Amino acid sequence: TNPFHGLDCYLSMRVRHGALSGQLRGPLEEERIITQREAGSDEYKSNEYWLSRMSAVDAQGALGLDKCLKRFSGGYDALIDAFANDYIQVYSSVKKLGLFKTSMSSLMLVLLGAEVRSDTVFDSFIDLGFRLCWQNVDNCLESVRSYVDTSMKKEVNKLFTALLMGIDSSSQFVRIPDLNIAVRSGQTRAIQALEQVKDWFRLALDIPSRHFTFYELFEIGLEQVRRIHPDFDPVVSSNIGDMPEFVELNRFSDMFFILLDNVRKHSGTDQPKVDIAADVQGRRLQVTMRNEVDIA
Repeated sequence: TNPFHGLDCYLSMRVRHGALSGQLRGPLEEERIITQREAGSDEYKSNEYWLSRMSAVDAQGALGLDKCLKRFSGGYDALIDAFANDYIQVYSSVKKLGLFKTSMSSLMLVLLGAEVRSDTVFDSFIDLGFRLCWQNVDNCLESVRSYVDTSMKKEVNKLFTALLMGIDSSSQFVRIPDLNIAVRSGQTRAIQALEQVKDWFRLALDIPSRHFTFYELFEIGLEQVRRIHPDFDPVVSSNIGDMPEFVELNRFSDMFFILLDNVRKHSGTDQPKVDIAADVQGRRLQVTMRNEVDIA
């Protein structure tokens, strides 16, 4: 629960803050079957892309289709929000659905006690404690993967089934082949995205430390956003001062992912202008990033 270095902070920065939503929404945004909320409202925007392609459907049918797509968008986002806000949490009296339970079972403690002897040095005891901790985390990660398989995939498929039924009902069985293809493709890609999310919840292998330049770290964060949103292609100008190379890849890539994903959300264009400057001032790294903002 440490706010800077603890498991809950890690889950917030690496999973809950934008990454999960971007991963699961990205394929559907590419298929144009999901929209965003209206600013300051729980209401979702009309899907203008598909509405403009429904000339064969009468006005009442088009209205029904629009409601159907809005309902799907809201349901899909609600499913993601529940996964992030209820389940990808450290279990507590407040977060009772949290899948990360930090308590140790009596059996685990007995096994730890059996390995501690009178000649066990303190460093070895600490190593045993860490090993026990990681075993516990690994069990939690398995619970998350199981939840994705048994619940998330089922709920996603139910949403897509309801969407296809709603499309058929609203269009009064007038064929809209392009929309049906997009929905079925989106369903397949959403399940594939969930498979990739499952892989997030595995213990990382130890790999040798590598040094990165500051701009390489920025590029890695940008590539993470592009992987989820391929159309995002900002025009970047940089002013990077002389500085050492860095080894904390995760910290910097997380920072740039969050910053650049916010640029994507609020710039109103796929090619926003982004200025980044960085310099070392004494013992501090000063980073400044500016970008275009849609003020409409």
